[in-house]
Amino acid sequence: MVRSSRLGLDRRYVPAVAVAAFMLLALLLDLPAVADAKPLRAAPVAQPNAGTAAQLADGDADGDGVPDELDNCPAVANGDQTDSDNDGVGDACDGPTDTDGDGVPDVQDNCQFQTNADQTDSDFDGIGDACDEQPPPDGDGDGVSDESDNCPTYWNPSQEDFDGDGLGDSCDENPTGTGGGGDGDSDGDGYTDSTDNCQWAPNVDQSDIDGDGQGDACDPSDDRDADQDGVLDAQDNCPSEPNADQGDVDEDRRGTACDTLERPRTAADCKKGGWTAFDGKYTFRCQRECLKQVPRENRRSGA
Repeated sequence: MVRSSRLGLDRRYVPAVAVAAFMLLALLLDLPAVADAKPLRAAPVAQPNAGTAAQLADGDADGDGVPDELDNCPAVANGDQTDSDNDGVGDACDGPTDTDGDGVPDVQDNCQFQTNADQTDSDFDGIGDACDEQPPPDGDGDGVSDESDNCPTYWNPSQEDFDGDGLGDSCDENPTGTGGGGDGDSDGDGYTDSTDNCQWAPNVDQSDIDGDGQGDACDPSDDRDADQDGVLDAQDNCPSEPNADQGDVDEDRRGTACDTLERPRTAADCKKGGWTAFDGKYTFRCQRECLKQVPRENRRSGA
């Protein structure tokens, strides 16, 4: 009976002994006391808020309030659904906007609402001619506005100014800057009008093949007649052989007088593929057709 009560007493002290042992161990290992220790708690699991859950449930990936099936930018929030170029893709996710569809993005286009792929801006005011309400005057029609033209009354699209005096060569009395006056160079070829044999047509070589004082560049006719047959070379179908009648049997624009393939003269001209050499009116499909055109008196010759 006594032994049983001792065991019961000993059991009562077991918890106290265990606590004392743990405190001693904590002291030795520098651990926090049991009284200060706080129980560990599991981190809370993130829960989607009600708005996000509703968006996912409704199929609105970007959360802009527009369902994906109707959203013109389903991956980029754009509640206003702005689509400036009306291509079905919202501005928020579309490439560079090109309102007028001329291939030039609005940020670079000098006429955003008027098609003008060439971006012509004659007066260099930043507004393209296609939408510029008041195009600049261009009195000489050379494509350069009068205010920028170094010869506003002379056609000179190249704006050449050899001596760099601000006055274009076309209207500069002294385009070379070497002195001597003059009366301008209307065609800008380096020759003043008083010495130019073609004042309105550039011709730096001043070529005048027929020697009539009018340069070839502006001479409506060539007065030469090399074969002296009364037909000017420009119209002569045989300029090197006299042929006043301008005969052309095969009508190939080469006169009979100088056309070696005018028509077959002997049967030999038609044989061995010779019939393929003729052109103009006499274009043969076979040797037999060629032989028919040989003059009767020559058909046996060369056979």
